[in-house]
Amino acid sequence: MTEAVAATFRIRPLVPADAGTVSQLVLSLSHRFLDDPGGASARRLLATLSPDAALERLASPHFHGWLAEDSSGACGLILMRDTTHLYHLFVREDRQRRGIATALWQRALSQLGAIAATRVTVNAAPGAVAFYRALGFTASESLHEEDGLRFLPMALSLDASTAG
Repeated sequence: MTEAVAATFRIRPLVPADAGTVSQLVLSLSHRFLDDPGGASARRLLATLSPDAALERLASPHFHGWLAEDSSGACGLILMRDTTHLYHLFVREDRQRRGIATALWQRALSQLGAIAATRVTVNAAPGAVAFYRALGFTASESLHEEDGLRFLPMALSLDASTAG
């Protein structure tokens, strides 16, 4: 990531008041991870992405997250569950490929370093597998299809140098 790109956004901790922003950002990208956005199983999943559901997660001590913002507002977010599972990592479509996701991942690692697990998992949407591989994640199972989602379970083993 170049200095010019790094200077175009800032990263701050997510707070419960960000629940609507989290919900809106994730829902705006749902077409990328849902097989049938109008299907019954998708509706069940989409309900878990509502502002109320996001608020419940952000208020929980089991979740830690950060929000990337630029001059246009919220442009990306990362949410970790119990320091062992990368729960959400999303970047607005018009801001992708600018180093935001990588910066969010690095922030999470540096902030959680002292308490992070030695292994982090993620359920990667097919379109995000290459990105996670570039971060060092490897497939831990075969491709899953459930509740309108297709995802590849992946894991990353951390060591002291990785965790920041």
